[in-house]
Amino acid sequence: AGEPYDVPDWHKATVHRDYHIYYRYALYSVPCNLCPPGTKLEVRGDRKLVTLYHQGKLVKTHPRQSK
Repeated sequence: AGEPYDVPDWHKATVHRDYHIYYRYALYSVPCNLCPPGTKLEVRGDRKLVTLYHQGKLVKTHPRQSK
């Protein structure tokens, strides 16, 4: 009847020198004032969104890139 439950996928990522992280074959930007290169982030991905967290705090949300 409805859409199946969307199980999120959790990963860890490191901010690169260009202020992006790499997740599931795509690049996602991070705010340079909050996440300098080398910062470790938690990444939550589902069908529609990629959400970035630093120490449990929301940093940025992106629409999920298609492959």
